[in-house]
Amino acid sequence: MRSSRRQVKRWRLRGYAAGDGQSVRLNDLIDVPFCPDSGADANVVPRRVIDDLVELQSDVRLEPLAVPQEV
Repeated sequence: MRSSRRQVKRWRLRGYAAGDGQSVRLNDLIDVPFCPDSGADANVVPRRVIDDLVELQSDVRLEPLAVPQEV
């Protein structure tokens, strides 16, 4: 069942595809789009990436930040 779940997750991650095809692997579980030095003042991790990571790795805990972190 676990390998089947990972196959489904890999398929869902195709929806995250970055325009240039670069990605980074989080916790050895999922690949997400990555844009190095885009010049942005902020960086956002999409909620569905977080949801997938929490589902695949049950010990992941979300902690709200009191102040946004500078990137």
